[in-house]
Amino acid sequence: MTTMTSTPSTIFWQWYNQSYNLAVNYANRNASNTMTNTQVGMAYTGAVLSSCTIAMGLRQFTNNLLLDPKLVGASRILVSSCVPYFSVALAGALNVALMRYTELEGITVTDEEGNPLGDSAMAGKQALISTAISRIALPLPVLALPPIVVAGFKSANIWPKNPRVAFVANLAVTTAALSLALPGAIALFPQRMEVPATDLEPKFHNLTDHDGNKINTIYFNKGL
Repeated sequence: MTTMTSTPSTIFWQWYNQSYNLAVNYANRNASNTMTNTQVGMAYTGAVLSSCTIAMGLRQFTNNLLLDPKLVGASRILVSSCVPYFSVALAGALNVALMRYTELEGITVTDEEGNPLGDSAMAGKQALISTAISRIALPLPVLALPPIVVAGFKSANIWPKNPRVAFVANLAVTTAALSLALPGAIALFPQRMEVPATDLEPKFHNLTDHDGNKINTIYFNKGL
């Protein structure tokens, strides 16, 4: 009965989370690269199906590992802690890739003053990779810090005994971790990224500005 209850619950929350993530990724993409309604629908379907598959597959893998009597102590805690992280991180990165894959075809790059210089597929690749990395980093503090903080309070015998108070305290710790993790993950890469012109396609290597000076640095909007 527990499995029947937890499986629909896992699927529901994965669907809810990835639907929210997809909306965030769509709203914060590089707007110079448009997507049709069909492409958005395909990205949404792929993100939800892949996240549910990852979550259920890792959940089953974890359950099988935890049944092993040889897995005790720190190893058991490590498995229980790491698998949720990998599930969320992989699903989050895949969500970005599916939602913003059209950026691989090229995004608009500019000079320092914001004047468009053309579309670059290599800049689009950098934007997609850096955003995916930030999504991988985001859940780490959220999943790692609360158990550590709670364990510390419990070892010091100052964690509330009342279940309702403990729930509120746990929620407060998780909220604080999320408040730290989100700006930290976003700050890993600036929204307006700059790259040497020579790191992009050859057509950007010898451009000059309106004063005739060679453009050595090119800028693009990474998105969030």
